[in-house]
This record gives sequence, C-alpha cells and structure tokens, in this order.
Amino acid sequence: MMMMIARKTPMGQPLKETYVVMILLGALVSAAISDYIGISFVIGPTIYGLVMPNGPPLATTISDKSEVIISQILMSSFYTYVGINTNFTKIQNWKMVITFQCILFVGFMVKVIACVLLSPRYNIRPKHGFALGLILSVKGIIELLFFTRLRNNGIIDGQVFSQMVLYVVLMTSICAPLIKVLYKRNPRVLKTQNSVEGHVIRTIQNTSENIEFNVVSCLHNDGNVHSMIALLETCNPSKESPLCVHVIHLIELSGKFTPVLLPMNKQNRKSLSINYPNTNSIFRAFENYSNNSSGPVTILSYINVAPYDSMHEAVCNLAEEKVVPFIIIPFDGNDQSLGTLTAPMIRDLNTKFLDSAQCTVGVLVDRYSTLGLSISKICFHVGIFFIGGTDDRESLALGIRMLERSNVRVTLLRIVMKNNIDNDVDFEMLNENDEIEKEKDESLVDEFNGKKYDNDNVVFDEVVVEDCIQLMEAIRGMSAEKDYDLVMVGKRHSMGDLREEEMSNFMDNADQLGIVGDMLASTEFCSGMVPILVLQCGENHEKQIERLGCVQNV
Repeated sequence: MMMMIARKTPMGQPLKETYVVMILLGALVSAAISDYIGISFVIGPTIYGLVMPNGPPLATTISDKSEVIISQILMSSFYTYVGINTNFTKIQNWKMVITFQCILFVGFMVKVIACVLLSPRYNIRPKHGFALGLILSVKGIIELLFFTRLRNNGIIDGQVFSQMVLYVVLMTSICAPLIKVLYKRNPRVLKTQNSVEGHVIRTIQNTSENIEFNVVSCLHNDGNVHSMIALLETCNPSKESPLCVHVIHLIELSGKFTPVLLPMNKQNRKSLSINYPNTNSIFRAFENYSNNSSGPVTILSYINVAPYDSMHEAVCNLAEEKVVPFIIIPFDGNDQSLGTLTAPMIRDLNTKFLDSAQCTVGVLVDRYSTLGLSISKICFHVGIFFIGGTDDRESLALGIRMLERSNVRVTLLRIVMKNNIDNDVDFEMLNENDEIEKEKDESLVDEFNGKKYDNDNVVFDEVVVEDCIQLMEAIRGMSAEKDYDLVMVGKRHSMGDLREEEMSNFMDNADQLGIVGDMLASTEFCSGMVPILVLQCGENHEKQIERLGCVQNV
C-alpha cells in the first residue's frame, strides 16, 4: 500500500492529505492490534514504521506533519504523566532501594566492560567500545512506557515504579555526559598524508594542462544546472585535458536517519526517481551536456543526502579521494525561492566548504541565470580582477585555461596599490613569505601577458588605487566600460594598506565572497546582472605543510 501511494503521487508534488490521514491512522490501528493480541502496543507501530519507504514523499511528509505534535505535545505530556505518578514518599525501605539500584548498576557495568573487552576483536578502539557500552545502557522513553504499562496493569506498585524511574534518571544522567566526553564528533574531512618533500597541493595552478581536469559540481536544485554547465564549458575540455565532472545533488536529510553519498547508475536511478524527482532531470541535463560538449567530458553522478551541518564532509572526502583540485558551489542568494529557514543553512554550508576543503573552492553567484544564456554567444567575455595573493592566482590560472577556447576573451584587470608603486615594491623590506607571494604574482601575470603574442583574445589593463574608496569607484567605472559575461576574483588578497578585516564588517557576504567579491556581486557593479565566480585556495593546508617542512629542516 505504501508503494502504491508513492507511485500515485506526482513527481515533486506534496502528499495528499487523505493519504497522510490514512497513514497516521494506520499507526494507531497497528498499536491497537498489537495490544489486542497480547503484546506491547509499541511493537505494532514499530513494525509499521519499518515497512514505510524512507525519504520523500512519504517519510518526509509524515515527519513534517507529525514531528511537532509528537515531540512538543505528546512526549511532553507523557513525561509530565510519569513525573506525577512518581512518588518517592511511598518508598519505605531506602536500604532495599539502594541495594536494588546497586544490583542494576552492576548489570550496567558488566555490559560496559563486555563491550570494552570485545571491541579489539572487531577493530574498535577500547575508548569507543566503552562509549558503545554507554550508548547501549542509556534508558529512555521505551523503558518508561514499559514500566508505565506494568504499573497500569497492576503488576508493579507505585513504590517499584518510582524505583525504576529513579534508575532510568540515574542511568541517563551518568551515560549522556560521558558519551559526549568520550565520543566527540569531529569533522570527518580527510587530511592528505603528503610528504613534506615533493608534496602537491591540489590547486588549479598545479594542475597540468595535459592531464584530466577533475571538478566537483554541487547543486541544490535544477535551477543551478544551466549556470554550472556553462561554467564547465568555459573550462575548455579538450583531448589533451579532458574534463571529469563529479556532479553531486545535495539534498537535506529528512525522513531518513542515515546520511549517504550514493553514486548513481541505471539500476538505482529508477528506484530513487520516486523519492527524489528532481535528481533524474539534473543528471540527464549533465549527460546531455557531455554528449554535446565541444570536448571530451565525463560525468560521474552522486546524490548526497545529509543534514546541512555535515553535508560538506562527504563532498570534501570525495574530492580528497579523487584528487580533485576544484569544487564549485552555488551562492545561497542565487535561488530567490529559498525560504527564510533554508537560505541561512545553505549559507552556513558554503562557509563550511570554504573552511574545510583542501582544494580550491569556487562560489558561483548567478542570481538571474544569465551565465547559461551567454555561453552560446560568438564572443564570451571573461573579466579577472587581480590584486594579488593565492586566491587571485587561482582565478587567473583558471582564466589562462579558458583562453584556449576560441570564443572566449579574457580581460585581466590588475589593481595596484599606489604605495607599492611609490616604494617600487622593495623586496628587501618584505619578509620571506611576502617576497615569494610577490614573485608568484608577477610570474603568473607574465605568463598571461605572454599569451597575447599568439592570441587576440587576451587583454591586460592596470588600475592604480590608493584606498578602499578609490577601489570601489574603480569597480563602478569598469562596469560602465566593459561588457562582461563572467567575472572572476579571489576571495582573499594581498591588500597592502587596505584593511580587509575591517572592511568586511560593513559587507553582507564578505564571509563567502570576500570584500572585492561582495562589491562585484552587488548592484553597484553592472546592476548585479553579471555572474561572479569567487575562488578560494586551500591555503590552510598549504601553510600546514610548509610549517611541517620548517620543523623537519630545524
């Protein structure tokens, strides 16, 4: 019956109220049947829930409809009922109570010790075995229901009932804090075990133009598809450097208890089409792009069902495992249909991507979906705002890769601080790290300028500014002079005298886009109509390896 209801529900449409009422009444009927045949009334609804298909539309709808009334009203009322019927004044022999609690505590310790002793046999650390024993010993609503049923049937009296409630409270108060201390949930993002000598940081700059270019493309809905495909096409897939795209549909965990990152194939795609109707259309669009692309493109499809708090972990682990140098995520402001609750969660998710990923992360801002329309133009114009630093070099490296495409014109707009010109960039006044950064900037800019000799689509402009005000004015002026189809910029910069941290306090999206990226994404630049790609390199990982190298050298 459950599968029949799921099949009759149109893709993307909510479950009918009639079906919702039938399913909820089914839980009550199953409880009545199990109670009538002499077993606990809890068994019937438990079995009834096991046969229900997980995920949308059934499980998600039932969870949304019943979660509030169950957790906020029914459970609260039940705990109040238990508390009213618990009367410690009826206990006459406290010595017997203490003895009884000690016996139960010994049983608890035996269970925990058994888990600790057996854990090495199953390759589990003794610490985690101890935590497992505590988890198995936690008492909760099931035990309280059982004791309440015994009391109502007259099997136990109020004195024994109060002792059992005391036992549940003591076990929970002991186990819950210990579990939190022993089993702290750390981010499960893999850390690359690169050697200090000859290590390779996964960046666009370090990706050779003669090998496969791996990209992870994350999408929340089909509204992100056209922009992502257009951006991938500008990355210039070719026979020398084919494109391998790991397309991941990000779905919030709802009505399901186990997060999953599942590779999609013909076998499981048909079965998942009922639960996740938009997934098939997203993957078909990317497969059509692969078949009609100007160069070789391989599409590997995944579905990631997880809470927004930990959704980034599986994606970052996949990027680490597949040695992916570039992850693309959509900006939370792209989809205007997102609710007031979903948009902040996606914003926090993007921040976690930027903090956790050990490679380059690109945040694509395309509020009006104009990028997908511009890719078919005879000349696709890309602008790169370059101030300096690792992130800006990543945007320039991606722009150099785009230059190999015949219909792409790339304009490099280098923003130079006036104080640097006045000082003629005295490298002796800089520390060693700053000097290396300056040399890397100059080297990559020279590589870009070298493309002008055999490519007419290369344009280089230089703008001199003194402070933040002149920087904003320069950005406004550039928007009037240039007709861009895509603008790329790094998230962090070598800002010179511009105080980046102080400026970010006055901007709404500086945590995701940086100060210049936020300026470009605002309505002050081309009325906010131009798509913006903000890149951040996995700099924290790079600095960690450099510190390890320094320690070894010492």
